[in-house]
Amino acid sequence: MVSLKDARAKLLEAKTNIQSGINPAIQKRAVKEAERADSSNSFEVVAREWFENKKASLKESYTSRIMDRLELELFPFLSARPIGEITAL
Repeated sequence: MVSLKDARAKLLEAKTNIQSGINPAIQKRAVKEAERADSSNSFEVVAREWFENKKASLKESYTSRIMDRLELELFPFLSARPIGEITAL
């Protein structure tokens, strides 16, 4: 449920955007596209792509250990995070 105060603020924001020449439908589409781009650049997607590129040059026993470690130790915590947000300590 949206409060009356929040609804009025959103209406004022929408009116301001329209007066500035910003089409709300195009803006909404751009936000959805940015979110979709972030999800395609998540840690899990990038890690699996890296793994596919590397596994041909590694032994099968080693590649299975790598994937097991990724799936058990990293994906539960980092899989959905955009790769650009992950930094070294």
